[in-house]
Amino acid sequence: MKKFLIYILLIAIASSAQAEFKVATKKKSKIKSFTQNEIDKAIAQSKKPKKKITKKKKTRGIASVDKVGVNEQIAALEARPEKTKKDYIAIAELYVKLKNYNKAIATLKLANKPQAIEVLDFLSRIYNTIGDTQEEIRALELIKIDGKATPGQYTRLGDAYRKIGKVVEAIPVYRESIFKAPKYEKAYQGLFEVYLGQKNFYDARLVIIEVMEKFGDKKYWLNEFCKIEVDQNYHDNAKQVCQKAIMKDPKNADNHVNLAVAFKNTENEDQARKILFKAAKQFKKSEITQWNAGQMSCAIKNWEQASEQFKACIKSDANSGRCYLGWGKAQFELKKYDKALEYLNKSCPYIKGADVEIRRLSYELDKIKDTKNSKKYISATDNCSTDWFNYAKKNKEAQVYKINMDRCFFP
Repeated sequence: MKKFLIYILLIAIASSAQAEFKVATKKKSKIKSFTQNEIDKAIAQSKKPKKKITKKKKTRGIASVDKVGVNEQIAALEARPEKTKKDYIAIAELYVKLKNYNKAIATLKLANKPQAIEVLDFLSRIYNTIGDTQEEIRALELIKIDGKATPGQYTRLGDAYRKIGKVVEAIPVYRESIFKAPKYEKAYQGLFEVYLGQKNFYDARLVIIEVMEKFGDKKYWLNEFCKIEVDQNYHDNAKQVCQKAIMKDPKNADNHVNLAVAFKNTENEDQARKILFKAAKQFKKSEITQWNAGQMSCAIKNWEQASEQFKACIKSDANSGRCYLGWGKAQFELKKYDKALEYLNKSCPYIKGADVEIRRLSYELDKIKDTKNSKKYISATDNCSTDWFNYAKKNKEAQVYKINMDRCFFP
């Protein structure tokens, strides 16, 4: 009898489960159908850019909450009758948080008896923060004399020497850093910048080659290698290097310009022109790209295109004297003499010798018997030379420019 009752109970449970399954299935099958208009509207909505909600970060100013807490910690540490070196360092760290660097330095000097490397290192970092380079050097030199300087400390010492113009002292400490850690890239960076500052491009180039042997084709070094190969007239090698640089850093306009220059100087001006004109369309805000493209347009006497490129050049750098000069020349060739003189005059403060070119163009106007404009150009030359003198006096040097290499003016 018990078995029979269990059997009946099991059948009832099974029937109930089946009924629930059917109900659930019916519910799932009720999927809403959308009209085509609704679908189109949803797609259009999804394409709209979503507004980014930027949450303002809550910042705790030292002046409000932290200052009280930090001062309490300082008071607690200062209250200790016998302070250890660690206590002094902890107090100095708290003063640094408050940006009270003088107190931090005074505290660390108490901890530096006897002299300790970690204290000297901390002092050097504070001196670096407040711009006291001489004291930073003194602290790092004491670490070096102790014979325990790390590659990072050697490099920081080199950076400090470089900052005050003592590059002769900087070179050996950078080299020592590299000797201790051949893969410490910051030391190579410092050494490279020293050589560039000295215009010692031979050794700067060797540093790049050494770095690339150790670190591979890194973007920064490829860009520098591309530039230096062109500057030093290694144009055949520059073509390979600059192409690699473009692959690594395609948004760097200088790489495209340098590649074009390399092709131009290896008797492939057509390819150089293609590269530059393409780059000019891509890098509208690059002064160097627009100027070089304008030069190429001058070379083929496409004055309208040259004008547009020099105009874009000025938009990218309103103080580019060479672009004003090129724009003036292009406008002159288009017989827009008033506009030409306006742009030529704007080049005067920046370009030594712009007055000579204005005078030369006045002779061109004499040849076509345009006396009125010729006189305007001649009278502009005196003001032009004065503008350059005043600018040079104020800014110490004019912009780097070689007028005899300018393809818009070269006879």
